Amino acid sequence: MKVVLVEDERIQRTLYSKILNNYEVVEFTSAEEALPSILTTPYDCGVFDLNLPGMSGAELLREIRKTGNRIPVALITAYASIITGLVSGKDAEQIFLAAGFDIYFEKSVRPSLLIDFVEQTRTIN
Repeated sequence: MKVVLVEDERIQRTLYSKILNNYEVVEFTSAEEALPSILTTPYDCGVFDLNLPGMSGAELLREIRKTGNRIPVALITAYASIITGLVSGKDAEQIFLAAGFDIYFEKSVRPSLLIDFVEQTRTIN
């Protein structure tokens, strides 16, 4: 399984890579850096941070989807409660799923949930 990880914070990126150490994890620190690779490399799934320098994780996903690429992507964010407060009548899950993410996790994601997401994509691909 080949996982593309887009996370600008080194500590978080290292943590997620360690959690996913049974998979081939390809790391990027920005959406701009990741996009060309995602469009030319057959990844099984992606894990994107929402708040990245430059292009956000949501903008990255939008660019990927424009090409017809349906790679399953998990969003990891520390901003779910803030976003819920800003968008009246919708919770973060509705917002992130509507944006095209397959699932979202808060930054304090339990390792087993992240592994479960990657494993579930195995049945899709």
